[in-house]
Amino acid sequence: MIDSTPRPRVELRLGREDDRDFIVELAAATFAALGDYRATMSSWLAAADVGAVVATEGGERLGFALVAARRAIGFARRPTGELLAIALVPARQGRGIGRMLLERAELVARGWRAAEMRLHTAESNVRAQRFFAAAGYRRHPSRPSVYPSGEQALEMVKPLR
Repeated sequence: MIDSTPRPRVELRLGREDDRDFIVELAAATFAALGDYRATMSSWLAAADVGAVVATEGGERLGFALVAARRAIGFARRPTGELLAIALVPARQGRGIGRMLLERAELVARGWRAAEMRLHTAESNVRAQRFFAAAGYRRHPSRPSVYPSGEQALEMVKPLR
């Protein structure tokens, strides 16, 4: 017998004030090996140039992407988007939801007329590096950066056309 019960589908929406605790706690759990991100996430969420995208299914929050608009330096230069964080609840990883969140974050940055999206990821996080590379991001030489834990960060960039 075929189950014809309608299943909820993943929806993406802009983050709201009532998403704050979910975002902060999921980030704290996801990035625990890199340091305590509760204060950092709270300050990012309070910034005027930061937007959140939240994935839900049937009212349940599944993950988020946090993107910032970075002002261009120099005359006639376009701004840059920065993916500050992206995370999914562990049970929902590997189902394409992260890709959906990343694409929506890029769309938000394009809405700001961003020329590119930048991000940092841990040098040891090969899974994330592969995920971003598959979405068109490439390693970008930059000055050394480290996470609070001391882990080395690498920068990746993708042009937004």
